[in-house]
Amino acid sequence: MKKYLTIILLIFFSLVSSFYFYFIYGAFIPSSSIDNTNILFRTDNGLYYSDKEEISNEIEIKGIYVGQSTAFQDALDFETDEETFLSWFYQISEMGANTVLTNTVYNQGFYDALYRFNNENEKPLYLVQGIRADEDSTLWDKDAYAPSFINRLKKDGRKAVDVIHGRKVSINDTRSGNGFFMKDLSPWVLGYIIGDEWNPDLIAFTNEKEENPVNFNGSFIYTDGANAFEVVMAEIMDDIVSYETKKYGCQRPVSFMSNSQYDPFTYKEEYAEFMGKYNVLDIEHLNSTDNYKAGIFASYQYNSPPENLLNQLEPNIMNSELLEKEEVKNYLTLLNTHHKKTLVIAHFNVPSVRTSIEGGQGISEKMQGEMIVKYLEDFNEAGISHAIIHSWQDTWYLRAWNTAHAVDNEMMSLWHDAQTETQHYGIMTFEPFRNNKVMRVDGDREDWEDIVPIDMNGFKVSLTSDPNYLYALIEKEGISSEDIVAGFDFLDQVGTKKPSGYSVEFNRDIDFLLKVHGEENTELLVQERYENTRPQFLERLHGVNPYIHIPVQNSSKMVPIEMVGWDSIEETDAQSNNKRNNFKSFNTGKLIHGNGNPDKSDFNSLTDFSFGINNVEIRIPYYLLNFYDPINRYIHDDYYQHFGVEPQKIKWFYFGIGYKNDLIQLTKIELPSLSRGGEINSRLKESYKIVQSYWRK
Repeated sequence: MKKYLTIILLIFFSLVSSFYFYFIYGAFIPSSSIDNTNILFRTDNGLYYSDKEEISNEIEIKGIYVGQSTAFQDALDFETDEETFLSWFYQISEMGANTVLTNTVYNQGFYDALYRFNNENEKPLYLVQGIRADEDSTLWDKDAYAPSFINRLKKDGRKAVDVIHGRKVSINDTRSGNGFFMKDLSPWVLGYIIGDEWNPDLIAFTNEKEENPVNFNGSFIYTDGANAFEVVMAEIMDDIVSYETKKYGCQRPVSFMSNSQYDPFTYKEEYAEFMGKYNVLDIEHLNSTDNYKAGIFASYQYNSPPENLLNQLEPNIMNSELLEKEEVKNYLTLLNTHHKKTLVIAHFNVPSVRTSIEGGQGISEKMQGEMIVKYLEDFNEAGISHAIIHSWQDTWYLRAWNTAHAVDNEMMSLWHDAQTETQHYGIMTFEPFRNNKVMRVDGDREDWEDIVPIDMNGFKVSLTSDPNYLYALIEKEGISSEDIVAGFDFLDQVGTKKPSGYSVEFNRDIDFLLKVHGEENTELLVQERYENTRPQFLERLHGVNPYIHIPVQNSSKMVPIEMVGWDSIEETDAQSNNKRNNFKSFNTGKLIHGNGNPDKSDFNSLTDFSFGINNVEIRIPYYLLNFYDPINRYIHDDYYQHFGVEPQKIKWFYFGIGYKNDLIQLTKIELPSLSRGGEINSRLKESYKIVQSYWRK
């Protein structure tokens, strides 16, 4: 009996050990020959091919990046389920896309959903599998040869290979998805892209370190004329190709992500300094050995460059030879002409946002779609057949350099900041429910039936909030033709009772003044000491230290609410010599009238307020009211007592409304905490149908 138990235990432990080493550790016995390697996809002469049953079919990549999160989810939560992904894939396919991109390995549900979709549909969705670098190592190790960087990328690359072949079990990976990956997606995976955004200091430090190698000769990829960072990329790419070839007997194309900040071209010193362009990455320095048949492709994040960019090129031999070619007319044709490898625009984006970083104007959902189509047309005109939109859905957790100072970045995933551009790249948006209602700013009382209005100076005022905005419904006969002022008081120690220039007095200090005067002249203003861009950006905008001449706490001056964005190099060149930077401020407190109901024919996604029958409905982004964390009711404290943004918790605020020459009484309003989750409405933006019309024509 003991003998049989021993045998059973040995068999059991052998099976468990085999399972662990194969599915978790990734151990395998390498193939002794690569002569019979299966090439499912390959690139050649600028084209992308699918090779099936000895028949080559050209593929034009019409792609979209699909993130792993919905509303209330953070970057590493990986909580989106299989059914959600599956529904997205049907909508993506209906839009006309044939490819989805990820930036890392997602949870099991993503791959199971894609497997189901492709088995249920005649036209599959292809996958480009991204392999993301560890953000901490790119920021702090400062050298791509650090083991925590290069070894982690190799490990993640091998994990990606096992996942798409359906032979991976991942249980406790804190940086990418987990699950039992048992579905073989390899027939639909176009290739791999290493990285998404590189820290430019990491590239520069790697290249400057003399002991780092500048040559690599792998079994599948070798370099010629490369710098040290390109050699790192070659080594990682070679490891991925080698692993897939020897373990699974197949190959597919591979690339690393680049963008205009590290493109292959050298620019004039002044322009390079202005753009922060001090690195060069060129995938043409990486080549395939005879063992690698699938091929290397070039992948780029594309940001629209200045119109005069060709004039900014340094007149060296490579640039001069390119500019002499007839087909080089702009940056895209320059890029495409330079690359002999197949070029994929693997990331380009247009937000639908109140205030864009470039130019400061609002971009509606309709404009977003039109601009995406214009990009796609530009790519085709330049001879670039492959493009991937970024992204499918809005991403609540993302931050932007011009708003990050003003918000609690640890809480960003729990609310949607209307002012943070990077959160609004999606073609799908997430709208939170408030008591089983989605707020629509259209002048209709339907959304307000559960709110008891407050009588204020002859007006009926209703106030509410959700994770997107603070809302107000103000009711009075003939309100659309009247000149109304309202005051908000959030911070006790800052404000004024008598805002200068408005002939009105409040019974307590106000921080913000809302003036409602018809469709064209409605604006939110802030008391000058409480304007949040001044302490953060004044020195960069105007060369003036904001803490030398500090506005007084009870200043009566109300000023526009501003945001900071980019100047173009053309605008900067036209300015005086004492302003040599690329920052510009925009008025973001001006409110836009329209219809904010997407079910109406005159819908405008930029709508801030809407006149109804004897009412006006208003939504105000939390950023405009200096909220640090609206979920937990934190606002900004006095900037000049704390030398920047310091959060202060509140439980209520004060609001009052009236006319010029009135003495307006402010009413105390309770500010309830917001939920850390809840039901959402996933809505396709207007841009969806515009892109669909272009891709399906």
